[in-house]
Amino acid sequence: MAASSLFHAARGRLMSYINRFGGWYSPAHAPHFDVNAPQHRFVQWIGRMYAKLELPRHVHLLEVLQVGREPLWVNESWRECRGCWHGYRMRLNVADFYQRWAYFLSRYHEMPLQILMRHAIQKGDVYIDGGANNGLVTMVGAWLVGRQGVVHAFEPNINVYNQLAWHVNTNKLAHVRAHQAGVSDVEETLTLRVPGSGNWGAGTFSALPDRYGGEFCESCTAQTIIGDSLIPTLPPSAEVFLKLDVEGFELRALKGFDRMLRDRKPLVAMELNAEMLGMNGVKPEDVFDFMESRGYKCFGFEDTRKLVRRHGIRLFGLTRESKNMPPDVAWINPQSGMWKRLQPFMQ
Repeated sequence: MAASSLFHAARGRLMSYINRFGGWYSPAHAPHFDVNAPQHRFVQWIGRMYAKLELPRHVHLLEVLQVGREPLWVNESWRECRGCWHGYRMRLNVADFYQRWAYFLSRYHEMPLQILMRHAIQKGDVYIDGGANNGLVTMVGAWLVGRQGVVHAFEPNINVYNQLAWHVNTNKLAHVRAHQAGVSDVEETLTLRVPGSGNWGAGTFSALPDRYGGEFCESCTAQTIIGDSLIPTLPPSAEVFLKLDVEGFELRALKGFDRMLRDRKPLVAMELNAEMLGMNGVKPEDVFDFMESRGYKCFGFEDTRKLVRRHGIRLFGLTRESKNMPPDVAWINPQSGMWKRLQPFMQ
């Protein structure tokens, strides 16, 4: 009890110091706030090192450093850093909200998926990234499978594909193959639209939801390939981790991996967004029908942080009737090797 009280007191004191610093370090006290001024670049460097070590309240500290204050960064462009886990070079456009957070965190901002990967993937495995965006999660997969493993990364948007290819080539990731294509159940040419938000990672082959008012900031055409066409390129005995983040196109992508689901039984981590699925005439229940018919069980997952830079994972079973369905789920086949690896964390 005394240790717990001391911990909470120390955390409260740290929060107080950070908040007091934030009261001084703000555009209100520096009306000509220039994120590139030497003193601000120095403070940013300190904040980045603090966050890279994942020290307590590091996200709050970055908020105090105005990382989330969009108007201060609109004229910025590219910066480079090293990933906090894998050490690969990352080239990020800090004018973009999500890439800016990745730069200051030295990693992709969403932690649970990456922690799931760290507990599920071993050296020599296969990682398939459907909807790789600029490659931040692809690099985590490449690091986890090692040089003896295989990675296939798919990104149909030419703008972010170029950034993905830069990361692969610059870091000499010879075991990673980047494809400027999408994954589907049919090989065809489709139109990819990026909604008006300007978030390149939100590009979709689907119709745009009404909330975008039909507006999109860019579009391009892209090829799709059938996921099962990868099977001959994969090591025959390796476990497979398949990540899908394809903005409502998930069921068609899964159908393209049908033989792999039956024969190789990969773990499938995917977004389950009812709104975006609906733009393809699909309901979450349809995904449940498809995956359960192939012997899969559905889990939500969350990061359970233990100590500084040490993380655990908790998996909890889901059914189609589950309330508060999480945005991302993991489909795991009980006959797969990854089920055995993750079983100690299942509830």
